[in-house]
Amino acid sequence: QFDQLENQISALSQTVAGLSQVQSDLSALAGTVASLQGSIASTVDAALAEGLNDIDAAVAAINAAADGAATAEDVESLQTSIDGQQEDLDQLLQNSSVFQGNVIINSDATLETYDAMGSAISIVNGYVDIDAKTTMNTEMLQRVVDNIQVTTKQFDYQAESSAVAAVTFNELTGTQTLTIKQAGDYIFQKLGSATVINLDDSFKSKVTKIDFRELTSVAKFQTSGTDNTIVFTKAVELHLTKLVYYPPLTLTIETDEGAAMPFVMDDIDGNKKQKNITLNIKGPASLSISNLKDGSLTFTDVASVDVNGFEGAFFINEGVETFTADKVTALTLGSDLDLETLDITGALDPDVSADKNGPAGLTFSGVSSLETITIAGKTEGISVQNCGNVTDIVITADVDGVINVGGTTGNSDLTTVTLAGSKSTGVNVSNNADLETLTIDTTFRGAATATTIDGDIDVVDNSSLESLTISSDKVENLTVTGNDDLTTVDFTGLTVDGSTGTPDVDIYDNDLEGSLDDEDDTASTKTGAGEANDLGSASGDSGLNTIKAYLAHVDGAVGADIKIAFDTVDFTSEAEVTTEVLFDSNATAATEFAAHKELWIAYITPNTAAGGINGPKAKRSYLVSAFGTAGDNVTLYANSINLGTASVAQATTSAGQGLNVNAILGTTILANADAAGITLTATAKAAPTVEIQFSTNDSADENSRTTKSGDKGTFASTASDTFTLTVAGSNAVTISSAHTTVAAFTNALANAWLAANSTSDLRRWTVDSSVTSKVKFTARDTGTSQIGSALTFSASIASSTLSNVGYLIGNELGQTKSSADNVAAGVGIVITMLADTAGDLLSEIGSPGDTANLASATSASVTASGVTVAELTSTLDQSKSASNVADADSVYPTESRSDVVIPFEDVSAGTSDANTFNREGWLSI
Repeated sequence: QFDQLENQISALSQTVAGLSQVQSDLSALAGTVASLQGSIASTVDAALAEGLNDIDAAVAAINAAADGAATAEDVESLQTSIDGQQEDLDQLLQNSSVFQGNVIINSDATLETYDAMGSAISIVNGYVDIDAKTTMNTEMLQRVVDNIQVTTKQFDYQAESSAVAAVTFNELTGTQTLTIKQAGDYIFQKLGSATVINLDDSFKSKVTKIDFRELTSVAKFQTSGTDNTIVFTKAVELHLTKLVYYPPLTLTIETDEGAAMPFVMDDIDGNKKQKNITLNIKGPASLSISNLKDGSLTFTDVASVDVNGFEGAFFINEGVETFTADKVTALTLGSDLDLETLDITGALDPDVSADKNGPAGLTFSGVSSLETITIAGKTEGISVQNCGNVTDIVITADVDGVINVGGTTGNSDLTTVTLAGSKSTGVNVSNNADLETLTIDTTFRGAATATTIDGDIDVVDNSSLESLTISSDKVENLTVTGNDDLTTVDFTGLTVDGSTGTPDVDIYDNDLEGSLDDEDDTASTKTGAGEANDLGSASGDSGLNTIKAYLAHVDGAVGADIKIAFDTVDFTSEAEVTTEVLFDSNATAATEFAAHKELWIAYITPNTAAGGINGPKAKRSYLVSAFGTAGDNVTLYANSINLGTASVAQATTSAGQGLNVNAILGTTILANADAAGITLTATAKAAPTVEIQFSTNDSADENSRTTKSGDKGTFASTASDTFTLTVAGSNAVTISSAHTTVAAFTNALANAWLAANSTSDLRRWTVDSSVTSKVKFTARDTGTSQIGSALTFSASIASSTLSNVGYLIGNELGQTKSSADNVAAGVGIVITMLADTAGDLLSEIGSPGDTANLASATSASVTASGVTVAELTSTLDQSKSASNVADADSVYPTESRSDVVIPFEDVSAGTSDANTFNREGWLSI
């Protein structure tokens, strides 16, 4: 299948490449015909004109047929047609009155010869090679160049030094490869077609203009042989006025900074179908692009860039002062920017079906040139910080993330932030020294992958902020602190908290003033400061009263953390004594609350003390192994009672284990266990293992037959084969390499698994490949936690004629072709005793690991004859929240935590440190 797919891809690539060549050849032929038609008069050479018309019609027909080309055969047929028309053109020209042969000028004598021919060389059925020398007459040289209008082969003009006066090439309308070298401008104002245009930069300081204003067909540009470049840093004009289709679809243009550059290039192929384009442009004064759709655009030293309709990637470097684009799917900013004005609309990338958010990471940090930022459409998070000259930020975008204006470093000159129409998961406006007024009316939304809406607003340390209006809703977290000049707030539109319902509100340490009047309480209880029946009123012009509706909504939420305070208060006590109280900005909120409750409208904090823990019941487990011989037995003790002796003489098969378990859980033993105050269980298949056996492939294996043709007895895998192994649903590893022996193969698989699971504290299995034909996994927990864990194996065999790999998966109880035994199972039995009484003081079996005391009322034990018994262990102490709890660093793989529980007495809850101070009833609107 892989070979077939590769062949299909190869065939498709050849078809695409062939079609591209057809389009290029077709374009060149059409350009030559058009140039010839423009250079003759039908009345002068009627036969030539008629023949050109016939070829022109044939070219149009071939071009139409190219639209439907889908196979290599179609492309080959098209190429044959083009070659035929080229032969017809060659024959037509040979029979016409055009100049037959090559024009070679390399001396004064040859220059004079061709000058004498005048217009006879207007059409050259051959090539032109001019080596311009300082001894040549400049006027004569220009005259000869002007006489040449069309060449059917290359045109090569080389000035031997910068002393040769520059000429213009304004009469040349068509050629094949064009190579020019001179100390002066490259002016081709009538050239309509060429194949390769190679502009030599040996005298680039003298090239100030490059003019191809009529050029409509070219295979590619070169600068001194470097493909797809036009690089002349002294050029103040570059005219590509009519060049719509550029076949390579990648071009680097570099001119003098501020150059004029008419530009109409489109991202299309020869059939006018859209194809992604890559442009790297440096130097022009401005560019306005509206006909490109996709690809990559890089701009450097282009002062003004305006792009509409382009859905590809943008790269902005130094020298770009204004950038406007209406479909930005990806934006990368260089390290040294001159960007002053940014106006973009984010959009989803139509080429990425998973894109739900628009461009990622619109981060503007330390861009000192930025003055104005406008962002609309859809984007991921937006961050503007440490941009010292930005004054205006307008965001109307739907933002999957936070709108961060200022962050920890701020924007020192920012005066206007407009968020009307925007959506986001949070808004942070902080450390902006010149910002005086702020309205946050963003609609909060959940992240693209979640429905939870927990709006987050932070307005912090804006030293000049005087007025703040928040009309957003669904706000889970609200922080307004450290704004030294903030005298007016308006929270009228804020009424509902977020989805999580554990609001965190901090409004203090600003400059909000108010008058609070502690009125006489009429109730007899709960009249203390901030209690339910504490009566009073708050007044003033700060607007803090507008928080009342939101506060009433959130103050009863479980886990709410709400701190709201005035910063200056005229507080009148019940004794009618008025005192001015000030918030100390150098103190913490907790310190100020303890010292000056007169400032606070609400100080509600959740209880952070540890909760109570109910003590668990003790659970002790014992692994019985190496049984299956006549006379093997175990005797169980608990709570000073001999529960009985059970035979474990049955063989270590699944059936034998079942019989042994039934004996342990016999009627008498269970009755004695109940009398002893315990619950007794026994579990077979403990100490589990699972293994995979490899061999040459045959009908007995779990995978389908993949034997090598003619050599069914030799194991083999190829480098194009892949094998993936997974144990317990995780820790998958894949190998892909050639092996000729089972031993090498199993070692490679085992080593790959160990490398992928190198941390022993997280690895629940050991792996062994010492038996040359198998890889065996053994659970490090010998208890019951890994019983039934599956081993899965998948193989992608590149070729049944090259590979021969068969496998069986099983365990110590059996290994068959059936997938039913592809799970971990062992030959041990776990006997478990669970105390009826919780805690450790009255536990009927004591605590795991205690020394056995058969006469003790708080002990347990399992003794044996002919078998091995070991008590399972655990270090997890649930009475201590941080004691050996499984985490990202360790899962304690050798412990039997599902079989062992350490008991402890009930742990009392800590003393509550919650605060419930609430004077929302004092607020009025």
